[in-house]
Amino acid sequence: MPKQTYYNLSDEKKERIRKATYEIFINMDYEEVHIREIARKSDISIGSFYQYFYDKEDLYLHFFTEVEMKYMMKQKELDQDILFSDRIIPIEDVCTEEEVEFNETWYNVPMLVMQKFYFGEYSKKLHSFLGEELMEYKNANKLKEDLNLDFVFYLFTTSMFTIHNYFREHNITDFEERQKIKDHYFRDIFLNGILKK
Repeated sequence: MPKQTYYNLSDEKKERIRKATYEIFINMDYEEVHIREIARKSDISIGSFYQYFYDKEDLYLHFFTEVEMKYMMKQKELDQDILFSDRIIPIEDVCTEEEVEFNETWYNVPMLVMQKFYFGEYSKKLHSFLGEELMEYKNANKLKEDLNLDFVFYLFTTSMFTIHNYFREHNITDFEERQKIKDHYFRDIFLNGILKK
């Protein structure tokens, strides 16, 4: 997560860093991106970069999570549900072209970056409303008895990690095909395991 000094920056400076981050990661492979280039394009010193972020992964994951949060918040606003919604909202309907392009870079980041996301604080932040939805469904008596919701949430996030591994190993790059595979797993397999009949 960014350091507090980043959150204390002016909106103009944060926007400059965000735009530079998008541009660099959209146009370069993740491994080729260096902090020196990020600092130069953001018009900050390398020392300032480390006052705001711990490392390149921290910077990347912060902005990736922002885009994902924007998308999920829109789905929540339109459907009131995320995990249990039947509707797929195209990311292009919610995010800018630049955000969509940056989001696509996710499929090419190193596996260690994905691990840091899915098994760390960023995933908990991003999927926090899924935990709330699970609790709402439990309180409405729609989930199977004696489910450990922490474990269910863990299964959800680790399933996402596994699905992205599958996409990578099978070179699945088409958005609609990825979405179809994810929906099939979560609606037909995952939810069937936790919802009452």
